[in-house]
Amino acid sequence: MAFSATGRSDVAGIIPEDYSNEFLASTVAASAVLSTFRTIRLGTKVTKMPVLSALPTAGFVTEYPTAGHEKPTTSAQWTNETITVEEIATIVPIPESVIEDSTVDLFDYMRPLIGEAFGKVIDGAVLLGTTTKPSSWSNDLLAQAKTASQRVVSGGSGEDLADDLNNTFAEVEGAGFDVSHVFMGRAMRSRLRGLRDSNGQFIYSDLANGTAAEQVYGADIAYVSNGAWSEAADTGAYAVAVDASRCVVGVRSDMDYKVLTEATVDGVNLAESDMVALRVKMRLGWALNKGVNALGGTVPIGAYTQPDTP
Repeated sequence: MAFSATGRSDVAGIIPEDYSNEFLASTVAASAVLSTFRTIRLGTKVTKMPVLSALPTAGFVTEYPTAGHEKPTTSAQWTNETITVEEIATIVPIPESVIEDSTVDLFDYMRPLIGEAFGKVIDGAVLLGTTTKPSSWSNDLLAQAKTASQRVVSGGSGEDLADDLNNTFAEVEGAGFDVSHVFMGRAMRSRLRGLRDSNGQFIYSDLANGTAAEQVYGADIAYVSNGAWSEAADTGAYAVAVDASRCVVGVRSDMDYKVLTEATVDGVNLAESDMVALRVKMRLGWALNKGVNALGGTVPIGAYTQPDTP
């Protein structure tokens, strides 16, 4: 009997030509980081991003300057933040019989699941450090907030949750930045929605009624819904407030896929087992612009955490 291998044409029903774009869109939708931070295209594995490390200064001069009262001179100093590209990937084996017997479009079924898996890895590494973060990447935002002059607010330090969040914002604003986004786990949603004032009225009525974009003190709420936040129980993090304009994701290559038919995956020979496998990968990096501002601040992050255990 002539040998016949299952190839791309045999799985065309689940692998459309615009596969990469479709998967990238699913990953962006599933990742709070990718859907919030500014994205740039990178041409190399390592990219240097110039940031301001010292501000220029100015001063008054007299109408007829005398010795020692000339126009002051100054200089601006620059340093580099590094974006290092690393790869995220997965392989999904699929029995050929499943493809033959499927009554649904497996591509549409798998796309959001893989997109969510990629989003979970990205959000966990960038926001909370809950995944195996590449050593070449910067520390996660929560870790950087904890080491930036201890800019962390503990739960219960204010009068209530709203006051705690206000104090968290104040940590960022005191460093000369404005909070644009607050990253939270979905468990915080009901806590915010249920807040009432002394008259029993909902404080965040838009959240309670579902009539507007979800915000707190004018900052957009970015819920992490891909499971990354639930892994952060040991970090004690409730929310991370950040000036997202200072955060950059560098994409070296979009979602790329390959249909494997002859490979061995986790000890399983695909050809011998009448299986194919879908390999999906992308390459990206990220950086936090810690350039100095007029108030001397460099880290635009604040964190709201659980109280310390006595």
